[in-house]
Order: sequence, then C-alpha cells, then structure tokens
Amino acid sequence: MEQAFTIGAVVLALLSIFKLIGAVNSFSEKFTGPLNELKIAIQRLNDSIEHLIKDSEVLKDKITKHGQEIHHLNSRMDKVELKMDMYHKEDK
Repeated sequence: MEQAFTIGAVVLALLSIFKLIGAVNSFSEKFTGPLNELKIAIQRLNDSIEHLIKDSEVLKDKITKHGQEIHHLNSRMDKVELKMDMYHKEDK
C-alpha cells in the first residue's frame, strides 16, 4: 500500500510540474509575443529610415549636380546676353 501511495505521489508531482511548466510557457508567450511583434515593427522602421536616408543622399547629390549645371548655364547665358548687347550697340 505504501508503494502504491508513493508511486501515486510521484506521478501526481510529475503531472503538477508539467502543468506548471505549460502554464509558465503560455504565460510567457502572452508577454513575449507582443514584444517580438514590437521588435519586428522597430526593425522595419529602422530599415525604412535607412532606405529614406540613402534616397535623400542620392537626391542631394542630384540636386547639387543640377545646381552646378544651372550655375554654368547662367554664366553662359550672361556671356550670350553681353555679346547680344554689344552687337546691338554696334548696329546703332
């Protein structure tokens, strides 16, 4: 009889331990699930920000290049206007 009681107590203890482990795992998933989703969302935001920074650097380079081209064209236009003024003065 004592042997049956001991086996029953051990089986009951093992079942209790497994149930406790299962409860802790489900409890921890309830808290770690949203944290994992938050980490994923933050990583997506970081990736998007890095992509935007790279795009802005490309656009900045293009704008700088176009600004230099516009400055060069303005210089050439000023020279053309000066020559036109000189030609018109000679005709008068």
